[in-house]
Order: sequence, then C-alpha cells, then structure tokens
Amino acid sequence: MTDWLDRAEVLDALGIRAQTLYAYVSRGLIEARRAPGRRHSQYRATDVATLADRRGRSRASAAIAAGAMAWGEPSVVTAISTVHRGSLIYRGRDAVADHRWLVVRAAALSAVLPADPLLDAVRDCAEAATGARPNIDFALTALVRAAGLPRSAPFTIFLLGRSLGWAAHAMEQSRQGTLIRPRARYEGRRSPADRSGP
Repeated sequence: MTDWLDRAEVLDALGIRAQTLYAYVSRGLIEARRAPGRRHSQYRATDVATLADRRGRSRASAAIAAGAMAWGEPSVVTAISTVHRGSLIYRGRDAVADHRWLVVRAAALSAVLPADPLLDAVRDCAEAATGARPNIDFALTALVRAAGLPRSAPFTIFLLGRSLGWAAHAMEQSRQGTLIRPRARYEGRRSPADRSGP
C-alpha cells in the first residue's frame, strides 16, 4: 500500500465529499501534504484507513459514543436534557408542554423569598419586550437581593460553580492521563409517556 493517496482515492475510500475531507484535514484527523512536483494535495493513507475503519463500525448511538471514547472524545452520560422526537426533554419531562412542575417549584421558592416589586417590574418589562422568560442571571440576582448579598455575588456564585466543574474535569483528566472533550449521551427517560417519577 502506498503511503499517500490522491483526493479522488480518499473520497472513494471514505464515501465522502470534498468538504468533509477538508474538515477532517483541518481537525487533524487526516494529514495532508503538497504532492511532490504537483499543484494538488495528497493524504496520508494510514489516516484514511483509520477513518474508514471508524466509519465502517455500527452507526447505532451507543456504538458512536463508544467509538468516540476511543478517539479521545468521551461521551458524558447525562439524564438532565435531550431532544426526543422534536420535544425538549428536561429531567425526563417535556420542558415545553409540561411546565406545571416548574410552576410548582417556582411557587415553593417564592413562598420563602420576600416579594420584590422592582424585580417583578423588571421581569414583566423584559418578558413584554422580548417574549422570553427570565434566565439564570435573573434568578441569581433575585437570590442575591433577597439574601442581602453584595452586588458582585451573582458573578461569584456562577464562577464558583463553574470553577468546581473545571477542577473536577482537570482531576479526571489527570487520573486518566488523556485530554477529555466531553459530548453528552442522554440516558434519562426518553419522553413524558415513560415517566416513573418526578
């Protein structure tokens, strides 16, 4: 077998288009070089063979995730969120169609936090202007105001959570001795119909 292949040979071997080949080269999956004495590129045959083997495996979700793990791109198992049959599933519930559980939790939280007319006005104005519900930034601001924390506290709380995540990630990489590039693999309930609890 030759060490280098022409573009047509690579496209045929992998069953891909030229754009995909260029993406593989830019990601470092296939090494390219200028063909000696010519104006076109050649591609390392061993890289192409490795990709062909990878693409030839089963395309089932679990097999793709397992294959990605072997390529240094592990899949992070999650039961928090996914998209299933066009529905946004959050913790096993259809986040759009079945939002009652959020209302119950929000009501429980608002029962322990004092009313804040200023935040209520800001929320209502923002919703009227954008049509969007408040996000985590608004929730952190409400928490900080209710608890009487310093104005910088929302940023500090957010950074604390993010820093702990980064530290855990770094420790896991150190233990495994490999760079982790996580992608999620959902393993929670697939739809509201198969709920067995909250």
